[in-house]
Amino acid sequence: MRIFKNGVILCITCFWAAGAIAQTDENLLLNPWEKSETIEARADGYLFPSASLSNQAGSLKLFEVESAGRLRFDLGYELNPTVGYDLTYLNLEQHRPNPSGPRLPHQLTDLSIGFGSPIVKIGDRGFLAATGALGYSGDEAFADGRGFYGKGSIMYGRELKPGTNLLFILDYNGNRGFLPDVPLPAFAYSSKLDEHLAYVVGFPVNSLLWNPTPRTKVTVNWYIPDSLSVQAAWELDKHIGLFTGYDQRRDIFRAQEIPGDKRLFFHEQRLEAGVRWKTKGLRLEIAGGYAFARSFDDGFDSRNVNRVARMSDEPFVRFSIAFSR
Repeated sequence: MRIFKNGVILCITCFWAAGAIAQTDENLLLNPWEKSETIEARADGYLFPSASLSNQAGSLKLFEVESAGRLRFDLGYELNPTVGYDLTYLNLEQHRPNPSGPRLPHQLTDLSIGFGSPIVKIGDRGFLAATGALGYSGDEAFADGRGFYGKGSIMYGRELKPGTNLLFILDYNGNRGFLPDVPLPAFAYSSKLDEHLAYVVGFPVNSLLWNPTPRTKVTVNWYIPDSLSVQAAWELDKHIGLFTGYDQRRDIFRAQEIPGDKRLFFHEQRLEAGVRWKTKGLRLEIAGGYAFARSFDDGFDSRNVNRVARMSDEPFVRFSIAFSR
């Protein structure tokens, strides 16, 4: 098992989907840990004013929660058996819809719980690992049998040379936006150019980590086709920092009013800026921003969706708390 202590794991985990919140797919294992940490969790709440809706759907007041966390059972290796959870919750208050217009659910929940572990060393520079998860995504928690889904991945990683690595994954995600019923192959090529710049190029994950100065960090994460995020952060001192960023996201839910195998898609893009404070494993953030390109659509997957209602662009406030130990 010595392979899980060497450079191939360290390099891949440092560059894989830096900053990604998801904790029940391959990121459960591949997101990096601080050396002494065994637990981490984060929760974000988004407050929006009432937004108008198209298609005679009235107006909508929306409150969003995102949370993720994980716990590892060993500190001996770079990859260790780990459990995690991932939660997205939307509370919707629809007002004055036209009787002939669409009605949206009162709440939407996507919760998954997963486990991942290294399996075996392969040669001097390779490893095999796997993850699995069970989730539910629907408009009434655990009330619709169609809302249950599974996730799983098996991955092989290899160090090509110091600082350069290749990762192959076979991934299944029953709530994926594209081909949710089919296991899909994925790959990632990661490289560290110097102390300031590292990147991942692949499918579906691409990322960039750039530290132009000791107190400045820029991260870019692109998960094709579901999400894109860019953030720049500046440390003012060891406790206080500033950040600004862009986020494009898509969440997918089963809804009892949508028949058959179709699902409800929620799209949103955000621009934000804020301040963070951290000390002894605790981090607090407050940010303000603007959300745009917001809509609800229905369909089986992203290849063929129909517009249900478009939401007006609105400002928002985000509160966040994170803990690690």
